[in-house]
Amino acid sequence: MEVLELADGTSIRLPVMIARGAKSGPKLFVDAAIHGWEIVGTEVIRRVLREELNLADLEGTVVTVPVANPPAFQVKGYTNPQDRADISRAVPGDPKLSQSQRFGARIWSLIKESNYYINFHCIEGPSLPYIEVRGPSGSTLDKSLKMAQVFGLPITFADPVLLKYWPPNAVDLAVSSGIPSFMPELPFPSIFMNEDSVKMGTRGLLNVMKFIGMIPGEIEPQDTKFSLPSPLYTNMIAADHGGIVHPACLLGAKVAKGDPVVRILNVFGDEVDVVRSPRDAYVMSFCLNVNQAAGTGDFVVMIGWEVSSS
Repeated sequence: MEVLELADGTSIRLPVMIARGAKSGPKLFVDAAIHGWEIVGTEVIRRVLREELNLADLEGTVVTVPVANPPAFQVKGYTNPQDRADISRAVPGDPKLSQSQRFGARIWSLIKESNYYINFHCIEGPSLPYIEVRGPSGSTLDKSLKMAQVFGLPITFADPVLLKYWPPNAVDLAVSSGIPSFMPELPFPSIFMNEDSVKMGTRGLLNVMKFIGMIPGEIEPQDTKFSLPSPLYTNMIAADHGGIVHPACLLGAKVAKGDPVVRILNVFGDEVDVVRSPRDAYVMSFCLNVNQAAGTGDFVVMIGWEVSSS
């Protein structure tokens, strides 16, 4: 899909892959890499469309965008380097405004014509996989939850307090518009994709397609090595001082309010900060980018706590 041109006339397009079944049925839209370096979902889309689907068995249409943020993908970045905007939060966009607004408008044109939407993301650093469900309460959110449950990973909601400071994203808008949607967050802890993450995403996407009647087969449970209650609220905690991050507990650990979860040492080896859990919670991720160095205000750990305990 043509979107825009750079100053030298280079055309920037959204890549689109479509699988149309032999029988009529629902339309599922799936995208990935809306944050350019989050490419596990890109591989999930490839495996499902190129290796797993039998079009003779498929009822309906799967529309996918394996790279929803081509400018960021080119530079292995998070936001669009042309205008520094987060395309995930530029939906529904405007085809007459900035570059990211134009990408947002193109993506929204695909979302709004679909019956269901899955927005693949990755969580950097050592992390547990999970699903984030967003949007206002109601029947569409209930349907989103049912889809997320068959995907097979722990379900989370963003901390309601935190949401006051974050603009809505593509999933918020989709659910608000009556389109069941959710965001898988698959671990991406190194330069190379974790094969376990790819398998979880592939199995989960196929499970959802079975659940909504697009393909035959039984729901397959995820082969995970952890156990967490579900659903959870989540929040990320930032460092107050810069240095090298040292985890003070194990990933997935249950911690009490006040327990240390991260220690930060400066480049001389002195402890300059101890990040403590603000409540009883589970350690979901040491959400580090590239390496263990972090500055003031950088997120260094994500915690999750049971919705029933809020």
